[in-house]
Amino acid sequence: MRTFLVLAALGWIVSLPLATLFGYLVLIVIAIVVMWALSVRS
Repeated sequence: MRTFLVLAALGWIVSLPLATLFGYLVLIVIAIVVMWALSVRS
């Protein structure tokens, strides 16, 4: 049980930076799409 908790904690610690990185990538992609849409419309 303790090893499972340690593994879960390690996975959570590792997944936090990955989640924030993924969120930044999504925001950047959305910003690029918005800029592209605005430039195409004008």
